[in-house]
Amino acid sequence: MQPEFVDRLALESQPGKHSLHQAGHYYCLDFSSIFAASTLLTIRQPIKLILDLCAAPGGKSIFAWKTLNPELLLCNEVIGKRMGMLISNLRRCQINPSAAANVDSKILAEKMPPTANLVIVDAPCTGQSLLAKGDKAPGCFHHVTINSNANRQKIILANSAKIVAPQGYLAYMTCTYSTAENEQVREWLLSKFPEFQAVTVPHLEKYRSHRT
Repeated sequence: MQPEFVDRLALESQPGKHSLHQAGHYYCLDFSSIFAASTLLTIRQPIKLILDLCAAPGGKSIFAWKTLNPELLLCNEVIGKRMGMLISNLRRCQINPSAAANVDSKILAEKMPPTANLVIVDAPCTGQSLLAKGDKAPGCFHHVTINSNANRQKIILANSAKIVAPQGYLAYMTCTYSTAENEQVREWLLSKFPEFQAVTVPHLEKYRSHRT
């Protein structure tokens, strides 16, 4: 589903070079990111607090803010060198009220009570889908790299689960094809945290993996 506030442009377009982009009137996302973030359109209840745990450079945070109009958007990024672009994009697009943090998910889970109505985990992954864009992703199909990323995702998700408020949502997404980093992590999460239930996304149902 393409939300009303999203415009789909021709591949040869260069919207990032337009003055309106510099002025913060829009943010550029590839369509696969819109596809993944559109899962948030199924959330109908009012959202007070959104925590984007792996937020940089900020695209899905901004999508969530535009879609759900939270009272506060908290964007976290554990990689320090990516904080600059995250903060810059939040400021450029005038995303308020929002805040940015550079904290490990383990510390957040220890210090933050279960108050986030939505936690977004756009998880670190092997990035296999980047190959379709012509980008490089060295070793992305190597079993050691896949297992390492899957284990890291499980740690992040386990910490995230502790921050979700009662009746809240945990949105998990990747930009890779590996079942070890997607379906298998999903099944692990539901078995490890039985208080969570999978939510059907009607407009994406026909694209749903037959493995889940």
